[in-house]
Amino acid sequence: MFRIIGTIDTGVDPTSPDLAGKVVAWRDFVSGRTTPYDDNGHGTHVAGIVAGNGYDSNGEKSGIAPKAFWWQ
Repeated sequence: MFRIIGTIDTGVDPTSPDLAGKVVAWRDFVSGRTTPYDDNGHGTHVAGIVAGNGYDSNGEKSGIAPKAFWWQ
């Protein structure tokens, strides 16, 4: 079973260790860019809360749905 989650926010940084390999779709409604980015950091923060890989850099639990994939 796949879990796909999406948000509308400042973007998402697909190189974030907590989200690596999770961004499966992307749409930029403001600038029309075709590759994922986050020019503010808020969207990546929210994505990590929702679908982080389960552990932060300190080995602590992070995402609410760590097995989910991200559609931004």
